[in-house]
Parts: sequence; C-alpha cells; structure tokens
Amino acid sequence: MAPLKSSSAKITLPYPLYACDFDPANSTKLVVGGGGGASRTGVGNKITVLDASNPEKLVEVADIELSKEEDNPTSLATGLNHLVYAGVNASPQDIKNGENSHFRIYDISLEHEKNVQPNVREETKLRLFSGVEKDSYQRITRLAKPLVSKSQLGAITTGLAKRSEIALFETQPSGAPKKRGSLACKAEAVDVDIIQVEEESHLLAYCEDHDIFLTEITPKTDISESECIPITPLTSGGKPKTATLRALRWLTKDHLITLSNRYRNTGVVLEIVKITPRKFRPARTVKSIRLPKYITKATGLCIVNLNNATSCINTQNETQFVIAVAGHNRSISLFTIDFKLDAEGFKPSDITPLFTFEDVHPLQITGISFSNVTPCSDTVKVSSTSQVLRLCSVGISNTVVVHTLPIFSAPCEDSNNRGLDPRYFIVKPCGTGVLRRAALSISVILVVVIAIIIQALLEIRGEVPLYLGAREHVPARWQEAIIRNIPQVSMTMLRPTFTITRTVVPISTETGINVDSTSSVLLEDLMKKFVAGENHGLDGVVVLSGEGEHIKAILHRQDGGAEQTKDSETPIGSTWEDLSEAQKLIWIDRLKELGELPEDFPAIVFKGVLFGEVIAAGAVDDS
Repeated sequence: MAPLKSSSAKITLPYPLYACDFDPANSTKLVVGGGGGASRTGVGNKITVLDASNPEKLVEVADIELSKEEDNPTSLATGLNHLVYAGVNASPQDIKNGENSHFRIYDISLEHEKNVQPNVREETKLRLFSGVEKDSYQRITRLAKPLVSKSQLGAITTGLAKRSEIALFETQPSGAPKKRGSLACKAEAVDVDIIQVEEESHLLAYCEDHDIFLTEITPKTDISESECIPITPLTSGGKPKTATLRALRWLTKDHLITLSNRYRNTGVVLEIVKITPRKFRPARTVKSIRLPKYITKATGLCIVNLNNATSCINTQNETQFVIAVAGHNRSISLFTIDFKLDAEGFKPSDITPLFTFEDVHPLQITGISFSNVTPCSDTVKVSSTSQVLRLCSVGISNTVVVHTLPIFSAPCEDSNNRGLDPRYFIVKPCGTGVLRRAALSISVILVVVIAIIIQALLEIRGEVPLYLGAREHVPARWQEAIIRNIPQVSMTMLRPTFTITRTVVPISTETGINVDSTSSVLLEDLMKKFVAGENHGLDGVVVLSGEGEHIKAILHRQDGGAEQTKDSETPIGSTWEDLSEAQKLIWIDRLKELGELPEDFPAIVFKGVLFGEVIAAGAVDDS
C-alpha cells in the first residue's frame, strides 16, 4: 500500500462509545454516543458533540446526560436539519409495561439562545416498531443522502427481536418525523442502506446472513414487497461454505458494496455487486478483494463519495469512493474505487488498497464514520489540498479517534462548464485495468528474455539444437567461460541428464545410438556409452584425434556393411594400452581441459578406442 500523509486526534471520554456520525452540513462537528446502559455501574449514558476542526486535537463542545434508568444510545445518525436520530431503549420497567419510546431526536444546532452555554437538547421521543419486546432494541439507524437539500428518508432495524422489523421514516425540519411504514423480516437484518434514485423514489437494501433483499419506495406506496437477490455460496468438498454478510452500502443505484466474513472467520472479503434489472436477477459480483490474512474478521464498514451527486460528477461522469473497514484486530483498512460512465452505465475500477491504520483503539472498534466533502465556492487549482476528509472511529475503551486525510481537486474539464465544482480524489485514479495490463506485459517480456538466455546458454554448451545461433554471436572467451564455469548442477536442473561435453561429432556411418549415417551427434552421447559400459553397442572402432581446439571422434564399422567416408576407410591410431605415459597424460589433460572427461573417469572405458596423436604445448612425445 502507498504511504498516506495523515494526522490523527484522540480523546478519551468517561463512558464506552457505541456510535458516531458527522454532521453532513458541517464536517467539523462530530456526534458520539454511548454509556453503561440501565445498570448500577455508575457509568452514565451520554451523547457528546465534538469539534474536529483541529487535525491534532478534539474538543468537547456540548453534551447531554441521559437517564441512567434507560439504555445507552446503541445507534445514531445526523440529518441535514441538525437533528440527531438515535436509538435509546426505555427503562426496563417501561418496557415491562408495554411502552418503549426507543426512537429519540436531539437538537445539536447549538444556537438556541445567545450568550448561553451550548448544549444538546431532546426534541421528542416515540416508538416506530410495531411491537414491544423485552430484549429488542434499535440496532441500526440509517439516513439516505439526498440528491437535493430536502427531507431525508431513514430506516431503523430491530436487534434481538423475536419478530424482526425494518421501520421507515421521513425527516422534518424539526420535531417528530413522518412515518413511512415498516417491513417484516424473516430474520434479523444484519445491515441496511438507502439510496435516492429520483426526486421522490428510493431503493432500500438490507441483508441477512447469506441473502440480500431489495425494496422500492415511492410516494404512492410507502414500502413495497421486498425481493431477495440470490447469492451463490462458496463450496468446499461438496459442502456449502458460505461467507457471512457483515455490512452493505449503496455505491450507485446499480451497484452495492458488501463486506463478508469468510467461513469460520478465515478471512474478510469486499465485493462490488451489480444489481441488474428486475427481470434479469440474480446479482453479479463484478469486483472483489480479500483483505490481508491477519484480518480474519471485520466489524464495521463505512464509505464516502468524494463528489456530491449534484456537482461535477454530472458533467464529468466520474467519481471516487473511499471505503473503510474495521477489523477485529482494532485496525482500519482504507480502499478506493473509481467509477466512470460508459455506454453500459457506471463501471467500477478494481478495489484498490490505500492504507491501513493499525491498533487504532486499545479495545474493539464499535463504530466508524466518514465526514462529507463540501465543494469549495472559489476556483480550485489542480492538486490543491484545501479540502480534507475525516474518518472517525469509536471503541468500548471510551476513546474517540479522528484521522484527517488530505484530498486533492481537479477542475471540471468541460470547457462549457468551467464554473462547476471541482472533482475530488484521495489518490489520482488510473484507467481501469491499466496497471494490471502493464504488469502482465512486463511479466511476459521477462519470461521471453529468460527463455532466450537459457536457450543461448544451452546452445553454447552444445546441449540443444541450434535455433538462435548463439555461438556465432557470442565471443569465444565468453563461450569458454560459460562452458567451464557454469556448475553442472545448474545445467542438470535445466535438463536432468548426465552431461559431459559440448563438442558436435560427425558420424561416418550408422551407429548403435540410432542416428543416420549423415547426421551429427554430441560426443557426450558416446561418452555416456563409455560410462555405462555400452561401448560394445557401437559395433565398431572409435578413433579420437586432437585437431586444433577440438577433439574429433570417427566411428569405423568393422563389418563394412554401411557406407563409409574417405576419413573412415582406414582406422589409424593406438589403443590406450599402447600409448606412452606422456601421451596418456596429454590426452587426459586435453579431455579435462575441454570438459570432456570428469575427474573420476575410469581408464577402462577406453577399451576399443583408438587414439591419434595429440600435442600439448611444452609436452614431449616419448613414443
């Protein structure tokens, strides 16, 4: 992963934290919530507003102390109307009596009265779920990002309920929201998200452990019947081993990103799922990436679109998403995805790893959230870093950590719309598949070069047929160095046979090693016959003679049944036993010098071989 310049700020509050969210209209205002619940531990329940404008310091701005008789905030979301929508269960006694105003609304505008200490106040509380259960609570609170600054559609889900449910609401400028119906689920919703596709039309997606469901929400119908998107499970040994869905988010109206924990917590997978038209389901995974092996389980997911839907993306038809994944090992991994519009619609790039923050909190991470990116009003130059992206994470260790990441901007390239908001990115995007194709091309070139080098080395050693003509292009000194200095074990690895020589030997007649009378073979093949004691299979007499820098081997047939050349009509030479000691030493040194004779080669193998005269510099022939 590429290095990422970032700064971080940390603060410790007097209570464990379970939820966090930035004000979408003010990216420096951070809201966190948590507490000890309805217990006598002495740990209170609170919602706190923090100022995150300083990249190296978090400051408490305001908070609200909640009742110790009631539960702690389990989830929250901040709207464009400066209201916080949170899930806070009523007291156990109220729930026992059939009353549970679990849906709470708090005002964090901090501008109620002048010259008064800023504070958070509760606006209202109500129940949106159809039933009241002892152990049920508001597990998830999610708001859709609107295309225009109007009301937002929201969804909440039950947790630990016998009858799982998703309730919908529509935010209002102040006070209680408008109810938009509810959807019964067969099992508890693991995660839920909403995207606005038209001015008054939304798509809601939620997932159970192994299935994804879609439902369409329009002004005429509050909520339609949900539709399941089949997911093909992974199999191993014939038994299904399906990854468990942990989270999902909308990228575009046609793409979802899902976070899954693999079977038995053996890894984490991020996938981009293509949502096809209704008549052409099931969904199709178009991109995926597996997180590093040391992250065996994920606990959270959040994403941010660096370009608002109403800004430069409408002109450039491209944008960049940043994805954050919280792991069980208290790490946060960042990824990027680029989207570009082509003839078939928006097409995603590969999921690219960006950076990993390790040991962010002392204990488990319970919530993560990105701030919104607000376009600058003035003209922004290319590569300007006037904007930042903030990533907040909270944990049960009472800690809040905010990482501030620089983002860059590039003006819209459309000459007719130069005044539009610039496009933002955290890393400069590359074309889809460019890096992959470049890496593949380099790999192919390296393989070809290595193959040519190996072929040339083997040709110089005389071990393969001549295709490249390496002997004609490589200097003689280099060839000698290659023949003498390359270890035999290396060549054996390349061609697992016993090799002795490089010399090509002309054969006059048909021999016992199955070659034509006019063909050439390697002297090493003859030497192998000697080593194996099979020289009798040659059916003739071999004459070795030293000529210049080479050793020549001539085979003379004894039966005269085969065609003979002029050179092979009369075998002239001496047997090994008839050679003088000086000639023997010269022959042994000559064979060893040219690599034809191993150190431990026995002299008995020269039986049936005639030796011609050979002269070495400085040697005296005693014969």
